Amino acid sequence: MTKIKTSILLLFHSQPILCLAFCCLIFYLIQNYSFKDPLKVKDRPSPSNFYIEFAKADEFPVLYAIGSSQELERVVPSSVYTKIKPGDKIIIHDNGTTSLSRISGKKRLALGIPIGLNSASIDDLTALPGVGIKLAERIVEYKKLNGSFKSVDELDNVKGFGKKKIEAIKPSINLD
Repeated sequence: MTKIKTSILLLFHSQPILCLAFCCLIFYLIQNYSFKDPLKVKDRPSPSNFYIEFAKADEFPVLYAIGSSQELERVVPSSVYTKIKPGDKIIIHDNGTTSLSRISGKKRLALGIPIGLNSASIDDLTALPGVGIKLAERIVEYKKLNGSFKSVDELDNVKGFGKKKIEAIKPSINLD
């Protein structure tokens, strides 16, 4: 036991940066973890911002988090202002015109924006947990045959969906 203590002391004595890093780690752990209620997770802020993506040819898309209607009016072109919804993508063409699309399903989920069952593509639907390409294709096929979804629970009519899977993805979808 004394050999271990000696080894540790020698390590910290010969490596002061390692000692400092270890002390910082201990301080960080004490600061950020509550020992009174160890199972409580810190609250995440809810996504109250209005997210819009701007895309222009040959450039990376830019994502904006807009907090007020004045800011939205200032940033969004007047040609699409009345039609815009959270999670929309504004495409700026080379000739200066604009068109609307949707942010990809993966980005929408990362931003806390639900994926609309009635407007989602197969790619968007595969971003949902537990939904692969085949199941996404069945959802799109169901929409073609039966029209728009009237309720999220209607997914129960799609082969491969059960109550558990519907409950698991409910927070990530809407009827948009």
